[in-house]
Amino acid sequence: MIHERTMILLFAGIMTSVSWGQLPLEKKPDMSTEATKVETPQEAANSGATQPAPEIPAEILTIGAVGAKFDKLDGICSTWNIGCPTAGDTITRDEGGVRSWFAHYNIGFIGIGTANFGYNFLQAPQNPQVYNDEKPNWSEGTHLWMTYNIPSKKMQFVVGGSWLASNYTGIGGPNALRPNSAYLYQSLLDGKLSYTIGYESNDATVYGGYIAGDIATGTMGVNAVIPYELGMGFTPFLAPTFTVKYSLKSGPYAIAAVQRSIDPRGSQVNISRDPWGFRLFPHGEGALYMPEIGYKKSATPGGKETWLRITGFYNSSHYQDYSSPQNVLTGVKGHNGAASVVFERQITQSDKYLPYRGIYWTATGQWAAPDFNVYHQYYQFALYEIGLLRKRPLDVAILNVNRTQFSRTALNTFEQLPHSLGSQMGVPVYDDSTAASLTYGYHVRSGTILSGELSYTKHPTSSPRLDNPLIGVVQLMFYF
Repeated sequence: MIHERTMILLFAGIMTSVSWGQLPLEKKPDMSTEATKVETPQEAANSGATQPAPEIPAEILTIGAVGAKFDKLDGICSTWNIGCPTAGDTITRDEGGVRSWFAHYNIGFIGIGTANFGYNFLQAPQNPQVYNDEKPNWSEGTHLWMTYNIPSKKMQFVVGGSWLASNYTGIGGPNALRPNSAYLYQSLLDGKLSYTIGYESNDATVYGGYIAGDIATGTMGVNAVIPYELGMGFTPFLAPTFTVKYSLKSGPYAIAAVQRSIDPRGSQVNISRDPWGFRLFPHGEGALYMPEIGYKKSATPGGKETWLRITGFYNSSHYQDYSSPQNVLTGVKGHNGAASVVFERQITQSDKYLPYRGIYWTATGQWAAPDFNVYHQYYQFALYEIGLLRKRPLDVAILNVNRTQFSRTALNTFEQLPHSLGSQMGVPVYDDSTAASLTYGYHVRSGTILSGELSYTKHPTSSPRLDNPLIGVVQLMFYF
């Protein structure tokens, strides 16, 4: 199910939804690199080759050419651990020379806009609404980032803002205009070492929790919320952050990040406690430590993509201890922890000149401390193909299956608490949720992606027990 990533949390009986849509942008070919260089007909003849000249669509060549000119100025791509929009695949590109004018002053920009509509085909909705798209829901978001670059020091200053609106604020929070970033990035040691310091969300910098490793394709499933349950920042809910990354061209990398924790109770609470996101430590919020080790190799001609990442989460904030009703009644609290393992592998390459095209699989396992978290375990498996249709090299098709295990420890405690505390005493609960979805992202034109998804969920909430929904979602995404 789709909607802005802001739709999280995190209590028994609440589901979440997030953005998805297109292909992994980092898999688009960089036409300026040797990895995607192909022989001209004359070179093929001189080398004795008999294969015909490659047929690379003009749209792909344009994306690569424009991207090679401007992407280093766009800033956010430097810090993200996943694919991000390229200037070549935007509506504006360099129309009227606007990007060139900014680039003359070492300024770059990139923008993302989304519009979503979701509808439940099966279940009569509850009143009040319990989860996203239970009733017909719409949402829209606009995000803009601008950078000032100092090439001689390989340094970038990044600032940005977001506008969010939805007709269901139960999870996504009130309509809001907020900053989404204000940080300094610098690359050292010929690109091997980099650091970021300032205010930033981290779900694109650490963890990489997106199918196909890209923000446009969305998260790994409707209940993939354990990192956010641990307090990780998400656009536009930024937090003070310091991140260091060391990577080798051969594939291995390591990340160490520390971030002031986001309140895990959701968007509305964060806005009320910290309207602009710049408070250093709102009362009760500690530090979130996120170490990650991984191995990442992008697709090349004859070389298939591989990405393994193992991420830890430790939060020094004081989380409620749900191990017993007595602990809840007396306010016993403790520190929180979780772990995530994600593996992604390309199975086939259907186009030797566009090596990102082909079938991939990805699997995820996440575990959180059952005494402090309602969402206790999460498992996901997905198959996706980029360029499923021969003449549609930028489309993506995704089949995703995932399962969530709610904490039986927490549910037992909720069942025993007095009704005056809002518990579900005596009310039957589900301790798991399983969902399956089919998604197709259609690359309409440069910077425009139209996506459709159909998903079926068994046990959409832990409590109350509701019928299983079949939800359809349509999303239109723009890059500018």
